[in-house]
Amino acid sequence: MSLTLHLNYASPFCRTVVFVTKQLDIQFREVVIDLVAKQQLKPEFLKLNPRHLVPVLVDESNGLVISESRAIVRYLCNKYAADSPLYPRNPVIRALVDEVLDFDLGTLAPALKAIRATKFFGGGTPTDQQLKTLNDNLRVLDEKVAKNGGYAATGHLTIADLSIATQLLTVEEDDLKDFPNVKHWYSETLAKELGTVYREINGKGSEAVKQRLDRIRGK
Repeated sequence: MSLTLHLNYASPFCRTVVFVTKQLDIQFREVVIDLVAKQQLKPEFLKLNPRHLVPVLVDESNGLVISESRAIVRYLCNKYAADSPLYPRNPVIRALVDEVLDFDLGTLAPALKAIRATKFFGGGTPTDQQLKTLNDNLRVLDEKVAKNGGYAATGHLTIADLSIATQLLTVEEDDLKDFPNVKHWYSETLAKELGTVYREINGKGSEAVKQRLDRIRGK
């Protein structure tokens, strides 16, 4: 087995990579990094990623070490499934997928991260500005899903959908009430399309987040 994925299921970005491996039937060796125990700061991990973040993929077949979930899933699609609809070769459709991935990276993910950091890890209440920023981004996503046939980038499942969906795990259902297209896409379309894998990986994510929070809070 030439691929090793260093991950923690509490990280939505790690779950994105796992979703893609499941969709493409790619086998890998899993190394769970205990973030609370600071395993990401150990010298052997810092050699892989000096920024001490997961996920990190190591491809022993060619010596590649790569971090950043969006780069990882692009690499997996390009190497193992170049004709997969998850990341289509068609330059127009690929550009649309890349656009949504960049929207996620640049604005949506930071907005969601700010809410998680305040609400879950800081034990506080998100500020009005944080909520406004998140809602502004969810509104953009809602419009994209409506425009693109019920998906984030184009009329079928792509890595853009998987990249964003994993981050919504800690968003309360009520927080999506003003974004009906996002709510239907997240709770029904993806759940139906991904089936048991959706429940399995989300379940691992929910449990990992709970365990991490309990340990941080000393429970």
